[in-house]
Amino acid sequence: MAEQQKGLLPPIEWPNETFTRPVAMPFLSVSMTGDAALPAELGPNPVWVEEGTLTVQLHIPRGQGTDMARNLAYRIVRLFRAVRGGPVKYRRTSIGSGERDPKDPQGNWWLLPVYVDFEFDDLPA
Repeated sequence: MAEQQKGLLPPIEWPNETFTRPVAMPFLSVSMTGDAALPAELGPNPVWVEEGTLTVQLHIPRGQGTDMARNLAYRIVRLFRAVRGGPVKYRRTSIGSGERDPKDPQGNWWLLPVYVDFEFDDLPA
């Protein structure tokens, strides 16, 4: 993401890529879930529409409050609102309520999810 390269977003943990998690600074993790793949057009040139949700999970160190997390979440939402064109259309966005990381028994991380619904028009070969 260009925003991360400009220093406007924390480091990003991408699926199935090597990543060293920071110790005491925010970072993001990204996942996508496909909800449905439906035929939009049949015949010799079929089109399938895949719908799903992109989740950007903000990992915030304990004790840093929620203001920074919410500001980062709004920055992410605005990034996806600005995307135009291309095969993926980003739709509704929402920000979760946040919670302590259930995988961290020491309670050092607070999580805030940003959800971005997407639609992808797949043109099988």
